[in-house]
Amino acid sequence: MKLKFRIFWLSLLVCLTVVLAGCGDPASKYVGKWLTFDGSVGLNGGDVYILNIERNGNSKNGYLLTKIHSDYAYHAIEGKYGNNYVWTESKTKPVTATFKDDKLYVDGEMNTQVYVFNEKDKTLMFTGPVKLVYKKYTDEDYKKFKPVMKASILKEQAYFISKGLIVTFTD
Repeated sequence: MKLKFRIFWLSLLVCLTVVLAGCGDPASKYVGKWLTFDGSVGLNGGDVYILNIERNGNSKNGYLLTKIHSDYAYHAIEGKYGNNYVWTESKTKPVTATFKDDKLYVDGEMNTQVYVFNEKDKTLMFTGPVKLVYKKYTDEDYKKFKPVMKASILKEQAYFISKGLIVTFTD
């Protein structure tokens, strides 16, 4: 009798767990800090974007998005044939977004800027004017971009370096 009683309660507990797990907020997978790299941009080695998504107060479908854009901005070295590439970070003003149809739409952009969560690989796809794929942010991944970008700049500038161009980096 005790065994049947335990099996009954254990079965009930498993059923309740399954039911409650299905009641999660589908938009919660968007919340957090995301990271992407766009290497298609000019002579600065590319651009790194950190996207922070958080709930907008108590709103059920409202979110705030803040982006940090990082890259090497180049400046001429005064009095010399050279460029100094300076690591810069700029933070955007928060924009609002609305969750509907399992997508996050940036408000005021006529639904042209949309974030879609890819369940298979746990990435976030930005389908705006430029297509970008974000993954969850880690400090380790962020730190990997600077050496890649420096190498890209040096490769792009190799011809000019061979002609005497001085290239320096300021982190």
